[in-house]
Amino acid sequence: MFFSLRVVTLTDQCPRIEHLNICGLNRVTEIGTRAICAHFWHLSCLNVEDVFLLSDDIFFYNRDMDGRVAADEQMLKALTVLNMKDCIHITDTTLEGLQLRCAKIHTLVLQGCHQLTDRALQFMFETASDSVNNVFPMCDSFKTLNLASCLKFSAVGLHALFLKCGVLEDLDLSGVTCINDAVIQDLCEICPTIQRLRLRRCIYVSDMALCSIASALWLEHLDISYCSKITNTGIEVLSVACNGLISLTAKRVRKLTNKSINILFQNCNLLKELDVTECDSIDVATLEEHAKDYRMIQVKHDPTLPPVQAVGEGVKTLGKQN
Repeated sequence: MFFSLRVVTLTDQCPRIEHLNICGLNRVTEIGTRAICAHFWHLSCLNVEDVFLLSDDIFFYNRDMDGRVAADEQMLKALTVLNMKDCIHITDTTLEGLQLRCAKIHTLVLQGCHQLTDRALQFMFETASDSVNNVFPMCDSFKTLNLASCLKFSAVGLHALFLKCGVLEDLDLSGVTCINDAVIQDLCEICPTIQRLRLRRCIYVSDMALCSIASALWLEHLDISYCSKITNTGIEVLSVACNGLISLTAKRVRKLTNKSINILFQNCNLLKELDVTECDSIDVATLEEHAKDYRMIQVKHDPTLPPVQAVGEGVKTLGKQN
């Protein structure tokens, strides 16, 4: 209660705050978070990551607690960035509240909010007659969307959402259990604007997904860590079509060999970061030999060995030095 009262005091004394980060403040109760939403009318960036007591109710106007008409009109109206990572108690109702009030959100992080279902997705892509924007859905402004570890989403719900995401550039679907090659193909066909994609631990993703990405997207950053079905073939197709790739993370993709490394070095001239940690089929000595023939590329591999960085004609070692 003490921490919540301090937050309430802050809202009274600094009403024009635009950026607020209360990440991990688990003693802040509904009193404090409700005061933030109701009083900070200029708030554009809100980080409530891992605020354990965060609830759905704070995103709705409560006339009994705050009778100001202006509060109802201005609440969350300026919000553009919202991070609710690991707020495990929020449900689909939270997205309903955001749908009614937020028309400018371009960055939304819902990672680890495991109670969310397709109903939450529906609030993102549908318009409401009584919302601040009854013409375009909330997701129409999304540029960055993190749905990692939201386990109750279905392929049907994601398809409906992707159809309305016209400017989406950065998408994280890590650990979403319904993700497979068909979902990725669907995503690539209806969201060609994506440049950064994370598919960590999407265990049903295979080379077919990389083929879909290669044929429809121009990716700069890709994370396929723990996607055990991916092989050299998928990497080869990807490197030819997405030769503007800047970073590739492929931790524990154990079917990859040095052939993938050679292909990436040859085709992806803009590549700066490559993570092949725990890729047991890659020979580190051969990797170092090939790395020195290419421009600056930071290569991370098994943590028991120091990572390598190719710099022109030489090799720099990153990590512990004797």
